[in-house]
Amino acid sequence: MKLSKETRVCLLLGAALLLTILLPPGFSALGDQRLIGRLVTQPLNERSAEQAPASLVDKLNLIASYNNQQSESVVMASQRQTPEDKSYSAEPFLFALEGLKRLRENEAFPQVNLDTGYQCAEYKLHTYMDMAQPAMSAQVWELPLYTESFNAYVWMDAESHQIYQFYLGSGRQEPEAIDQESFIRAWGDYLGLTLLELTIKDAGTARAVYQAGEKTVAYVIAFGEGRSLEVNLDDEQ
Repeated sequence: MKLSKETRVCLLLGAALLLTILLPPGFSALGDQRLIGRLVTQPLNERSAEQAPASLVDKLNLIASYNNQQSESVVMASQRQTPEDKSYSAEPFLFALEGLKRLRENEAFPQVNLDTGYQCAEYKLHTYMDMAQPAMSAQVWELPLYTESFNAYVWMDAESHQIYQFYLGSGRQEPEAIDQESFIRAWGDYLGLTLLELTIKDAGTARAVYQAGEKTVAYVIAFGEGRSLEVNLDDEQ
């Protein structure tokens, strides 16, 4: 049976189209097999938590580097959530209040009444990342706590619920007097860090450098004459 010219052309075009579809995946699979055949695997040495890419001190310095704009490679993305959102959750606020109670027990927070209601307000989830070291990242909730007794902002690790920074405004409830040096040491104890260096910048402001192993992290702590208290990460340098 002799095929017409038109039929032969259609068959050739069909075959060419089929090869166009099938050949690239085939070559890709073949290339993958050749590459895998040359790979050499080696188990990583065990590393302690302190040596891990995203230790506590690494996270703190990552946030400080972004806050002080010390590195162009460190970026931050924020997600907002409001009480009107269907996905809104009060849990971060509950975690923050529990964290503040732990701070208060450790004398790293003034003796204010924390068993009071708070207004549901918009909060944010910040994701910090060093583009030069993708494994170096941290997720932090920024939570406003508006109550009848005080106003506060809390920056808290989204996974461990450990508080990294906070601002406290007394509002109607004036905190008791704070022994500054005792507070600064208590803050380090809460984070599991050792106070290495303390510099009094003025009557109400101090800079503290804490240490964990061979790594250090710095904080600036502002005592607002009994009306406010602010604990902020500072660039290590």
